Amino acid sequence: MTKLDSLQGLRGIAASLVVAFHAVNSLKNAGWVPEYTSGFAIRGMAGVDIFFVISGFVMVLTTANKPRGIDAARKFMLARLTRIAPMYWLLTTFMVMLLLFAPSVFSTEKFSLARTITSYLFLPYEVKEAGHAYPVLYVGWTLTYEMFFYVVFAVSLCFAERPMRYCIVAFFVMLGLGSLIAQPNAFYWRFMTNPMMLEFVFGCIIGWMYTQRMKVPIAVSAFMAVAGILGFFVSPITPEMEHRFIFAGIPSALLVAGFVFWESANGWIPKLVLLPVGNASYSIYLTHTLTVPVIAHGLGHFDKSRALQGDVACVLLVMASIIVGYLAYLTMERPLNEAIRAFMKKTKDGTLQPETRVTPLVER
Repeated sequence: MTKLDSLQGLRGIAASLVVAFHAVNSLKNAGWVPEYTSGFAIRGMAGVDIFFVISGFVMVLTTANKPRGIDAARKFMLARLTRIAPMYWLLTTFMVMLLLFAPSVFSTEKFSLARTITSYLFLPYEVKEAGHAYPVLYVGWTLTYEMFFYVVFAVSLCFAERPMRYCIVAFFVMLGLGSLIAQPNAFYWRFMTNPMMLEFVFGCIIGWMYTQRMKVPIAVSAFMAVAGILGFFVSPITPEMEHRFIFAGIPSALLVAGFVFWESANGWIPKLVLLPVGNASYSIYLTHTLTVPVIAHGLGHFDKSRALQGDVACVLLVMASIIVGYLAYLTMERPLNEAIRAFMKKTKDGTLQPETRVTPLVER
């Protein structure tokens, strides 16, 4: 697979946006009032939408012109699972241990066996108090969608490439339309027909355009990226917003397309800044759910009068969470991946090629 530094950098940006979104919420709960960063940070939730578009793009790119069939689908799913699950399961286990042996750490969370099992299996579990499908490590709800998308994509690999395109698009469009008839109390129906899954289709379309070596002038790619950024600021992006796949998904698609075609037109990418964070983006995304509230609580302990300006506290919190995530990448994620790759080489399934090793939200 062609290595795209622009995508890796965009993963780092997306992970940082999600961290900023949760950082502001944690600081508000701790008594700070970020004045200037709040309006920007709330749009950080769109980092998830960027991840979904990237996933669709990468799936097309990594399987283009590759063999089709049941064996190809099996290897595809194995590659996805061995790349996504280890780090997620490790942190989920850590959360479970805290819930079992140090429940006082949490104000409202309680251990649930059913929720724990579904978390490990990437299945949705309704937290009735929250009204959402939050696993034990709550950002794992996005991985549930990712895994569902991978299953659909794996099934499509059993067929010829061209029909595959139409099948994927038709399937997710039908799911999106199904959301129009979802009943308020039909949790699993609402979850599986979330129109956000159309963002995977956006990524697939961009991927098909890219694999056809479509030439996009560098000025047009720059315009798409800028339009995507502006779209985030003019769209009514809030946690309660409807039609998220339009207001956050379309700007995300424009941003991804702009970045990808900018690089293919030999546009300059600030690798020194973006790539380190991009490489660690999966660890940053997963670990920040633990580090953000802990660091926010620590700041509150040392600054009881809240003399530290809220926006400064937000920047410090985001930077600290990124650093912790990067350290987790160096000490946990990367060694895990290397160990798994070494093991796979010793087995029959070790025939998986390096270009098939792609992360859901973020990858090396």
